[in-house]
Formats: sequence, C-alpha cells, structure tokens
Amino acid sequence: MPESYDTAMRRLRSMEKKLSKNDNLKREYCEQINNLLKNGYAEPAPNQSTSERLWYLPHFAVTHPQKKKVRLVFDAAARTNGKCLNDALLTGPDLIRSLLGVLVRFRQGRVAVSAHQGNVPAGQNQREDRDSLRFLWRNNMNENPQEYRMTSLIFGAASSPCTAIYIKNRNASEFELEYPEACKAIRLDHYVDDFLKSFNSIEEARRVSKQVYEIHRKAAFELRGWASNEIEVLNEMPDTRNDDNVQLGGDTRIENPSYSGTSIMTPWVSISACGTRLLKCWKHRFHPKRQVTSAVMSVFDPLGLASPVLITGKCMLQDIWRSGIDWDETIEADARK
Repeated sequence: MPESYDTAMRRLRSMEKKLSKNDNLKREYCEQINNLLKNGYAEPAPNQSTSERLWYLPHFAVTHPQKKKVRLVFDAAARTNGKCLNDALLTGPDLIRSLLGVLVRFRQGRVAVSAHQGNVPAGQNQREDRDSLRFLWRNNMNENPQEYRMTSLIFGAASSPCTAIYIKNRNASEFELEYPEACKAIRLDHYVDDFLKSFNSIEEARRVSKQVYEIHRKAAFELRGWASNEIEVLNEMPDTRNDDNVQLGGDTRIENPSYSGTSIMTPWVSISACGTRLLKCWKHRFHPKRQVTSAVMSVFDPLGLASPVLITGKCMLQDIWRSGIDWDETIEADARK
C-alpha cells in the first residue's frame, strides 16, 4: 500500500475546519471518537509498524436533518496515488435479503413491529489487520495529531455490508435452540440494518421482539427506534426510554413528532405519510421546480401502495419538465392550482 499519512492529514484539517464552524457538530463528533476509544472499538496505535498493510483512513461526519445523532464514517474509498483501501478488500457475497420479500412478509400479521440497528461497530479485527485501519485525531487543533487504529469493523468499507450481516446471522445461530422464532426473524426479516416483522398477536410480538433485542445485545448490536401499531408492544421493550420509539395507530397517528418515516418501513405509513409530505410542500407561497421535484421523489414506495397519491405528483412533474423552466423558477399557475 502507498504512503497515505499525508492524505489523512489533509482530510483531518479539512474536517477540523468544518467542525470549527459548528460547535454542536464539533461536540458530537468528538464524543463519537471518544466513545470509540472508551468502549474499546479503537485503540492508540503503536509508534512503529513494520506492516506492509499500513493505511491511514480519513474520516468525516454524516448528518441528517431529521436525525439527532451524527454518524462517524471512515472513508475507505479515499485514494492515494490511485489506490484506496477498498481496492484491497473483497466485498464478499451479497447477503442482503430481498426487499420485496421482507416487505411482503411484513404485511402478513396484524401486529407490526420495526426497529433499526444503531451505528455501533461490531466484530473484532485480527491484530495483524489493525494497522490497515489507522486514523488521525486530536481534540485540540494546536496539538499534534495522535495515531489510533480500529479494533472493530468499520462503516464505509467495501466489505462492511457482508461482514456485518454475517456477524448478525452467525450470532443468531448461537441461540437457535433457545429462541428459534427470534433467530428465524433475525435471518429473514432484516433488511440491512432495519428490522421489520409482523405477528398475529400482541403476546407473540412482545415475546419475539424482546428475544430479538436480547440476541442482538449479546453481540453488541443495538436495536433502537422501535415502532409498533400496538402500544403494549412498545411498553415491553427494554429501551422504551428511547425518544426514537413511536406508536403508529390504525389511522397512522405518529406519537413522536420527530419521527420522519424515512426508513424502509414507510410502506406501513406510506399513503398518509406521503400525503403529509406533499401537503407540506404546498404550504409555501412559492413552488419552485426544485422543491416540487424533491417533495415527489422523496417518498420511497417500493410496493406501490402510495401510487394513488404519488401518480398525480409524477404527472405534474412531467408537465413541469415540458414547460422548460429552470430549477429555481416558480411553476406555472395551473400547476400550482
């Protein structure tokens, strides 16, 4: 591998410049890295390394306007002299379940439950591979950066999806005899980091969901953001203290106003949610082409359940594009009406 320290140093300075303009982002970013070290997911790197696999990873923050937490991502695609860490990694087999299959199974039962996996690193890297996952950090820009290295798997590598899913399924297999229903749900009803499962009764939903939570916890996976159309299920979950938990009623009532409905479980609330999203667009006095396009295309509806609502918006988009107006021009009066 080529020398990558200088590239990582340039990216660190760039990230520090961004953090200096946002105190909240800086505080949360520092907390993320300190948590990696505190929890043993990263460690100080030795001063000398004879490894031919030595590589320094740039890192950056990923934020979402509808999510509270900052996500720390290591850039395994960053290139130095035309090479990057991803070039040296195998992606592994595609272990992601069919989205259509997950969603169809999700609609079978009358009690729906969903959750998403928190951004917690999992698994342990072989010690001889850790120098390939070095990174630079300093809490004070006036100090020299310290070298650290990841002891766990990272987000953003070409191999990350395969390894994370393999670990999840491998951990579940350890509890096959004790919790057969929960293990089956973990294997079949996960789509990447989203858990989507429906049950025939509240009791079954409570029992299996708690088992799924415990199985994940034993492997240091964190399931959070629980949602269900039955409040009794949420009350039984171990992390009901979590502000992300929401109850979705038969009328798609969202008890948590911060809930964005942007995960793959949106088909559960698709018609109401997309209608609400489109209505928010029309509340503005002016409707530029950019805003209308964003509102219509922001609804993810893989099963087509929201088509009766979305088709009107998509037909309108065709007319807007035919008119030839620019992105920030207001659409014509007929389209606004």
